Amino acid sequence: MRPNASSKTARTVDIVLVANFTATSGTGNCRFLDIAHRLTALGANVEVVTSDFEHDFHTLRALPLPKTDFKITLVHEPGYTKNISVKRLLSQHVFGRNIAKFLRSRPTVPDLIYCATPPPVVASNCAAFAKQHGTAFVVDVQDLWPEAFGMRFKAPTALTWIFFRMIQASRFAYRQADAVLGVSQSYVDHAQRTARRALPTSVVFLGTSLADYAQHAQHNESPIETDCTKLVYAGTLSHSYDLPMVMDAMANLEHEDPRFQRLELTVLGDGPKRKDFEKYAEQLSIKTRFLGKLQYPAMVRELQDADIAVNPIVAGSAGSILNKVGDYAAAGLPVINTQESIEYRRLLDSYAAGVNCRSENSSDVAEAIRNLVDNPQRRAMMGCNSRRMAEELFDRDKTYAELANNILSLAQAN
Repeated sequence: MRPNASSKTARTVDIVLVANFTATSGTGNCRFLDIAHRLTALGANVEVVTSDFEHDFHTLRALPLPKTDFKITLVHEPGYTKNISVKRLLSQHVFGRNIAKFLRSRPTVPDLIYCATPPPVVASNCAAFAKQHGTAFVVDVQDLWPEAFGMRFKAPTALTWIFFRMIQASRFAYRQADAVLGVSQSYVDHAQRTARRALPTSVVFLGTSLADYAQHAQHNESPIETDCTKLVYAGTLSHSYDLPMVMDAMANLEHEDPRFQRLELTVLGDGPKRKDFEKYAEQLSIKTRFLGKLQYPAMVRELQDADIAVNPIVAGSAGSILNKVGDYAAAGLPVINTQESIEYRRLLDSYAAGVNCRSENSSDVAEAIRNLVDNPQRRAMMGCNSRRMAEELFDRDKTYAELANNILSLAQAN
């Protein structure tokens, strides 16, 4: 991407930021609202365009929207009830079509469109508009579709045509982009391969503002002293996340050694598998706390009260550097990881910030828990290394500030 701009624009540039998944309810630590705020602070006119359907809760967004220093526009999407479904694909196809209508009806042509993908159809339609009107165009790769979306379909052959169209849409968007960035190196590399051309690229992890994080953590009440070792999971409760495997590991440890009856798992988040996970924990009679989806400050306080974080991802997942791992690092937590992402496994190894285990292997996870419980000094060392990783790689006050300046430079040059 281009060199940094000065702190203020020479002229007011007009930027449209399109993202299907935003946390306008205020419960999340939203990447796109953060970027929009930083661009506005630099003097840009910013409009965030998102769906009127809130993915996290499968409902229409609550109104009124929170007050911001930039404009938020809702574009209609029919909605869906299951994340892994054809109805979701159709819903987001309609959203993509409505985004194209919105751009055509906008009173002014923006200097730059910043578009998150997935869904690929949204990025493709934004790319087509940008190409037609000479608008600068930036793609932010959040996940890989259809690779990630297709892995859970029982009969993917029935969706070959839909998946082919997704690939074509992604390829078109990447080929038209003035710059591509992503939440991991593997996603950026995928964009390069898909586009079949050299692209100006940048990797900007999801991360968190460590200054904001510190403020949330300072408001933490003194935790109740217990002799429990507290494991924590933060994130969606769906098919891709293997919490039952973690529970099996805990149950096996408790069965082998009464000392491990003092293990406790706190689960922060919600999703379609929550009831199943709660029922499984009850069957195993292990100590668990399911707290649901919390406001971000409350989640920070729970992470600060934990001893070990878990990142249990099923085999074959296309995910890479997930949102939760930045929060785990900010909390200074050692991570027990089963995710197969080479990028994240190398980060944990290079920083000595956690333990990589085989995916879907409760014996590996049990051994990792045992080792960290029995070696508090090693656990503390890994926690310090995890925090160092956050300071060097995941601090939005550094990484997003640079990103905002680069976007502004590109908009000004257009």
